[in-house]
Amino acid sequence: MSAFWAGAAAFVWGPLTVVLLLGTGMYLSCRLRLHHIRHFGLGWTLAYRGTGRSGEEGAEGEISPWQSMMTMLAGAIGNGNIAGIATAIATGGPGAVFWMWASGLLAMATKYGEAVLGFRYRRRLEDGLVAGGPMYYIRDGAHSPLLAWLFALLAGTAAMTTGPLAQTNSVALVLHSEFSIPKWISGVGIGVGTWLVVIGGIRSIARFAEKLVPLKILLYVGGSLYVLLANLPAIPAAIKLILRHAFTPTAAIGGFAGATVLLSARLGAARGLYANEAGLGTAGMAYGTARSRDPVRQGLIATVDVFVITFVTCTMSALVVTVTGRWTSGLTSTALVASAFNSELPVLGGWMVALSSLLFGYSNLIGWAYYGEICFRYLFHSRIVRAYYWIYCALILVGAVARVQTVWDYADTMNGLQIFPNLFAVIVLAPEIASVTQRRLIPGPDSASRM
Repeated sequence: MSAFWAGAAAFVWGPLTVVLLLGTGMYLSCRLRLHHIRHFGLGWTLAYRGTGRSGEEGAEGEISPWQSMMTMLAGAIGNGNIAGIATAIATGGPGAVFWMWASGLLAMATKYGEAVLGFRYRRRLEDGLVAGGPMYYIRDGAHSPLLAWLFALLAGTAAMTTGPLAQTNSVALVLHSEFSIPKWISGVGIGVGTWLVVIGGIRSIARFAEKLVPLKILLYVGGSLYVLLANLPAIPAAIKLILRHAFTPTAAIGGFAGATVLLSARLGAARGLYANEAGLGTAGMAYGTARSRDPVRQGLIATVDVFVITFVTCTMSALVVTVTGRWTSGLTSTALVASAFNSELPVLGGWMVALSSLLFGYSNLIGWAYYGEICFRYLFHSRIVRAYYWIYCALILVGAVARVQTVWDYADTMNGLQIFPNLFAVIVLAPEIASVTQRRLIPGPDSASRM
């Protein structure tokens, strides 16, 4: 079974998928004339100040724009930012970091477009909940009900399985390696804690994310900065190593088996996507439920979350394992990052990574639970929601005891499949994204100031 999922991940994340993701980001960047980046600072302002904290008065929606970003970050900043990036480097070499950065830069445009479309095509459901997502803009914008149904099925299945399996697996691994806690005990504890939050729906999830996400980012970034400052002279050499092996094969050294440029690029892009989720369509679900009247607001806020995910948290993980030299140790996943932290923070480093992994994985489970709910609501309406949450939390125990590499290969495969129907609609609707942006941003500073 492990060989099957390894082959499936390699096929789904082959050169075609990488080119499609990078090409979509490049195409949207050109159509938008880089205005999503030129107004990047405005995205920060909209997220935290003005209507970002409470939402526009009288506007439809379930949560504030700030909470929508926190929900997005709760789902996106998971153990893919720790375990996923570490695994990419341990398998594909330091060059994978460059491809993560490259895909992250282009991902800003993709995620901007997804957020704009998710908001424009959102709907009020039969029970009064306001919801958005790719299934709605695929159906109503790209006029393809069959692809919309397929996306909802793929994304719902991925949300119900990859989060509980991959995130819990990484948390259980580091808790076992650092504190000898049996993996099944970690699975039970995480499952119960997840159920207590998600059963309350999107408002409960958003309130939880608003409090936890800033804490988990500050904790992990603070610990990473300490390790980097302790290895300050080694940082330039690490950057050179990353850039050199982005375009040349990496030879075997120590516990590292060696890697081709194609493997490095595939793993860097795959793990980068798993972290920032651009192309998956989750941005449309998170930002489509915000109390706001303007889709461009949500799009600009979405570019901020890509930056925080790719160029802050993921980069911290990448630099820590590279500058300490631990990437050649033969370790992988959260155990590799814990080893790098322990090299400068004996005992305390392992605790810090374990706590970060727990917070990252737990909040990710909370965020992805909502995405699965929205997809299954689209397929089966509200009658399936409670059963979905019970299955979701039960699978957390399975993820805790599963094999590490098999879990990540499965996650890559399932997430990769939902990319295709989503990006089809994003590309088809790119002129609409550009038109909306032009009306709000391009005419001049007055347009931006009205936001």
